Amino acid sequence: MANCKKNFKVFLSDLENDKASQKTLFESISIWLQGNGKFNIDLVGTKEQINAVKNVVFETKKFQDSLFCENASLEVAFDKLFRKHLAASSFKEVFKVSWIL
Repeated sequence: MANCKKNFKVFLSDLENDKASQKTLFESISIWLQGNGKFNIDLVGTKEQINAVKNVVFETKKFQDSLFCENASLEVAFDKLFRKHLAASSFKEVFKVSWIL
């Protein structure tokens, strides 16, 4: 999937009950977080749904980056982790699906 140039559409309204949509979303985000591709997903949903995804993706990325930053303190990493958990809680509240990344 990392070499795919095709954009995948994920209908966020289906995320709670559609395992295929969950798999597409999490796999694509995981590949992007690893730096092995572009974020090749077209998100289709309400503003609240898109913001929930956007926020948790970027807070996850900020936390991940803090782990690899030579100058980052433990305090900074914990702050980023806390923010990631807050965004993950919002994601679960909106979609009834746990954030697994």
